[in-house]
Amino acid sequence: MSSPPSLDKLRREIDALDQQIHDLLMRRAGVSDQVRWVKSNDGGAANGINLRPGREAKILRRLVSRHNGGFPKPSIIRIWREILAGSTQMQGPFSMAVLASDPQRACVNLARDHFGSYTPMTTHQSVRRVIERVMCGDAKVGILPIPRHDDTDPWWPHLMSGDTAAPRIIARLPFGGPENLIEPDQGALVISCLKPDDTGEDRSQLCIDAAEPISLARIGPALKKGKLELTFFARWENPQVRESCLHFVEVAGYVTASDQHLVKALRNLEQPVNRTIMVGAYAVPLSKQALKISRKGGRDD
Repeated sequence: MSSPPSLDKLRREIDALDQQIHDLLMRRAGVSDQVRWVKSNDGGAANGINLRPGREAKILRRLVSRHNGGFPKPSIIRIWREILAGSTQMQGPFSMAVLASDPQRACVNLARDHFGSYTPMTTHQSVRRVIERVMCGDAKVGILPIPRHDDTDPWWPHLMSGDTAAPRIIARLPFGGPENLIEPDQGALVISCLKPDDTGEDRSQLCIDAAEPISLARIGPALKKGKLELTFFARWENPQVRESCLHFVEVAGYVTASDQHLVKALRNLEQPVNRTIMVGAYAVPLSKQALKISRKGGRDD
């Protein structure tokens, strides 16, 4: 029987592997630099934003799916989030504006985890200031808390604009695991003046401006008849605006305001609708099941 390798030999092997990993990272950075060059020759990134949240989600899904062995999948995500953040920085200036009004600073923690340790960040005590920073281009993305049913002053009505350059929801945080959240149900949404990507597994957010309030008991069945699955619903009325009630509707899939399934669903309401605007979409985050360790293959049996 052959004797087991010595500790020194194993450490030398690890050192050699670290060097190979580093070589590949430098090679990847070189390819990212070529991407920047191609974009600049094609007129640059849309709205000057060097970010593809949909592509990043597809990359992470693919890596998690193929991963095997005892190395934690959430750690794979954390490593690649830093790599992706570094690549984004290489392609041009990138910064984020983050709401930091809650004592636990949940949005700050999520933003740092997702967009990297060294991405420039400004923190703000008001939602309006975060949105303003994104709209004027001082920040490429804004990070705000996930809407709640009982919000008395929700931020999502600020996205009710027909302007194609207006901020939209483009991602949900965290994408892979609870990371360093104090409360497991905490989360955040990312807004940007960027069109959301269709990744094949998404949630879409739409704002419906109706003449009268629409109840959850009515909107749910109406969407179901239109073959749409409701995943979140909130409503807000501005007392200063008559005959207008805003409804925040999140549905499964990538659904635009002109989608025929949605048009059919709203027709089923038999209630006047002033306008409907798609205010964003995000790639569905990885589930706990997808992040479980598998020693046989990328997915658990």
